[in-house]
Amino acid sequence: MGDHLKKVQAGQPLEIPAATFNTFIDTARAHLGRQRSTGMSTDRSARDPDVVLVRNDSGYDLARFEVLGVSGVVISPIDNLDEFKNAIVLTGTTPSLAEHFGRFVVLLEPLAAGEIGRACASGMCQVKINVVDEADAYADVRDGSRATLESTDRGASYIYWRQPSTGEKWAVVKLSIPAPECVCSSDSLSESCSLCGSSSLSCSCSASGSSCSCGGLP
Repeated sequence: MGDHLKKVQAGQPLEIPAATFNTFIDTARAHLGRQRSTGMSTDRSARDPDVVLVRNDSGYDLARFEVLGVSGVVISPIDNLDEFKNAIVLTGTTPSLAEHFGRFVVLLEPLAAGEIGRACASGMCQVKINVVDEADAYADVRDGSRATLESTDRGASYIYWRQPSTGEKWAVVKLSIPAPECVCSSDSLSESCSLCGSSSLSCSCSASGSSCSCGGLP
């Protein structure tokens, strides 16, 4: 069988055998199929409500599944309303318990300092947790840590699975679960708020997930 894909030299008459033409058609169809597939995949990622873009403002190059506290947005409606509407691009920094409890993302790819990449803001994802107590069913930011979350009895992520024992363990969590209600029924200074630990007689918190009117943190 001859080579139906043999190149033509300059000056030679151009004759395209059926086998050659059909190969061109098959190749073109495969290329267009890959383009459509890539386009659909990109479009799904862009509209995935669990995935956002985040700029790494921590000052450090970070690995996949590390954690950033959400500090703001790259483009505000005042800067450019159309761009703000087109895409969610957050800014992220080293998590602080006081500022980022319940407000964090988990990176889905390595991210150099100052660069923008994909992160999980809600839904299921893998992450490392510093397990303080094996009875803890939730996790949230670990003060000053980008490498792990920290287990707690209340938090913005529910632990579906984790490695056994305490210390830094891999886990599967669901992010952005509803914040628990803070039930404060203290009628004496000896009783404490179940969320923030305050023993104030005027304690009347309604949970925001990060703080309450008592002025304390979980």
